[in-house]
Amino acid sequence: MDQANISLILPRSLGTTSNERGDLHRHGLTVIEHDPADRQRLSYLATTRAGQRIYLNRDVVDADVVVLLGSVRYDGLLGYAGTASSVYPGLADEEARQRFRAQAGSVNVPAAQEQLRAQVEEVGWLLGALFAVQVVRGPGNRVAALLAGSAPAVQAAAQTQLDLLWQRSCHRRAELVVAGISDGPWRQGFDQLGAAAAAASMLAEPNGMVALLSSVAQRPGPAIERCRQAMHPNVALRAAHESGAHDAVAACQIAHAVQRARIFLLSQLDRQLVADLFMTPLEDARQVQALIDRARSCLILNDAQLAPGTRATEQEGVQTA
Repeated sequence: MDQANISLILPRSLGTTSNERGDLHRHGLTVIEHDPADRQRLSYLATTRAGQRIYLNRDVVDADVVVLLGSVRYDGLLGYAGTASSVYPGLADEEARQRFRAQAGSVNVPAAQEQLRAQVEEVGWLLGALFAVQVVRGPGNRVAALLAGSAPAVQAAAQTQLDLLWQRSCHRRAELVVAGISDGPWRQGFDQLGAAAAAASMLAEPNGMVALLSSVAQRPGPAIERCRQAMHPNVALRAAHESGAHDAVAACQIAHAVQRARIFLLSQLDRQLVADLFMTPLEDARQVQALIDRARSCLILNDAQLAPGTRATEQEGVQTA
């Protein structure tokens, strides 16, 4: 196929750099960044079984062949993101994206995740997106698997690979969990911070401590800003849920985490912002070491933003090797 006939359509949230876009252009690919608010660039696809009218990026709807490119990964709203979720809600209109974000209060609830994932798969089927190429990321943020084929088969196989890599367990919770985010600084934001906080806080003892090691320097979004105004984490959680903003899921994950454990954060964020989010800012590695030295027990969680499947098994009375 002539490369001039190939378009790469990116969700706005993907956040590719100008250098990456330049590389794609140099290879002769047309790169289109989706704007969910531009009604002129949307097209009606179909109506779902539940009666929901679906509007997607016009270039995707008009394409002769759609190949779903991306990564299969854990997701607070969907359980597993990947394949069709890059199209819906990734390339949907703003109204659909807000409907998804309105579910932020149900983050990490399996029944709600399954319902949303079923909607995603239905839209992928309505679009006729039959083929997919997906990456599974492993420890160290390296590519652990590259899968291609029919979209449902790729999604199922990638989820299995993901679970084999990340469904880990520890014997018991620790007083302190030290959790690192492995993405490069330009890839770290509140999405990664929220996922890491959620994973690490589940491994800490009740009212235990979590030290998050990151290079996050991202400006806060609307949901995070609403959380800053709250006087208590419960109020922050409600504010994040009601915001419907693009960062609502991350804000809810952070608000949940600070209710489970005392969160210490090493980052490039403003100290007052960190404190406003009910976390304690750390200045350097010496302060992290001081926390480790005084903790009765400690767990190290690498690639924390990728590892929400890690669980402590003591509450179920199970001991693992």
